[in-house]
Amino acid sequence: MEMSSSSKAASPTKAGAKKANRKKGYGPKEQVKLATAFSRVSVDGEVGHEQGLTVFWDRVHEEFERQGPNENKRTATALSKHWRKLGSEMAEFSNIMRGYRAEARSGTVHSDDLKQAKLDFVAIFKHEVNEAAWRVLSDMPKFSDDPHTYGTFLSADTEYPV
Repeated sequence: MEMSSSSKAASPTKAGAKKANRKKGYGPKEQVKLATAFSRVSVDGEVGHEQGLTVFWDRVHEEFERQGPNENKRTATALSKHWRKLGSEMAEFSNIMRGYRAEARSGTVHSDDLKQAKLDFVAIFKHEVNEAAWRVLSDMPKFSDDPHTYGTFLSADTEYPV
């Protein structure tokens, strides 16, 4: 059976439209915005752990949007999906940093630990860590690099350069 010329033309157009509608990846600035929004909503003492996941991610989305315009339109669901990857990477980087900080090697300073942790991160994930996003989160216990206290929350309003 032979396809008509109109059927043949429709196929590439649909594929092209699908590709054009695909969202672009998250850039470093968007990741910092997501980390900031996640941090602010997570530490909200007014709501705390009483909010369900849908409400939580709706609030993260609102906070994300409140931080200014984005290149790409992001939904609460899209932010949640990206957070699974970003949050996991930030937690792993924190674990690497805690390991170096716990060793307390003579003659090393925090910047030495940070440099080595970045190299280890690249070896594992094959891309650089978003240090600015990690710094936003590093005051939260889960993302702290302090091997003894695992951090205390200071302020989600701190601005970190990208």
